[in-house]
This record gives sequence, structure tokens and C-alpha cells, in this order.
Amino acid sequence: TVSDLKIGAHEMVLFPNLQARNIRQKEMTYRFHVLTTLNQRIHTTIPLINLSVPPGKSSLADGIRSIRSIMFWSTKERLWAAALKQTRCKKQEVKVTIDKIRALKCKQQKKADFHAETVFG
Repeated sequence: TVSDLKIGAHEMVLFPNLQARNIRQKEMTYRFHVLTTLNQRIHTTIPLINLSVPPGKSSLADGIRSIRSIMFWSTKERLWAAALKQTRCKKQEVKVTIDKIRALKCKQQKKADFHAETVFG
């Protein structure tokens, strides 16, 4: 229950913006409970939402994007770890040749290497 909730000092360090707002402890506890519940729900439903669609194409994706600032890092980290696991590939040896002289010229001219024509050729 909400009455059993308590925010410890270690949680407060993670949310300095709550401290800066001069919010009473009881109100802060309620807010923390709401955010925790929201993040638990996000964690279970976000795998069903396609976040790769452009803005305006999915109200669900747009909704998740709009609340990312109140998502806990632990929620985001689980998504990040899952995405990395899905895109893991076998280790391959890759040979890379770097032309340092061309790279330095590009840097001095303040040009970007959009076509891989200077550093990686």
C-alpha cells in the first residue's frame, strides 16, 4: 500500500529534481509511487510498441516518446540491453586502414567525412 512506501536517502540521490522543488515528503512519496507504477507498466508493454515509426504515425509510440523524461534509467536500460542482445552478431575480424594525413586535412578544413573518403578510404 501507499502508506507502506518510504523513500530512502539512496533514492533521493537519484532524483535531485524532486529535492530542488521543495516538495513535502508525503507528496514526494506519492509521486515516487506513481512513477514506479508507471515504469513497471511501461516495462511490460513497451515490447509491443514499435518505436521505430516516425512521429505522428503511432499514438502509442508518440506517447512513450513524450514521457521518456520520467522513465527510470532501469526501465530504459532493460530496453537497451534487450536491443543489444537482439542485434548481437558473431565476432568478426575487420581490417581498418586509417589515412591520418587526409583526416588531419579534413579536420583543419572543418569538413565532415560523410562519404568515408578521407579517414576510411
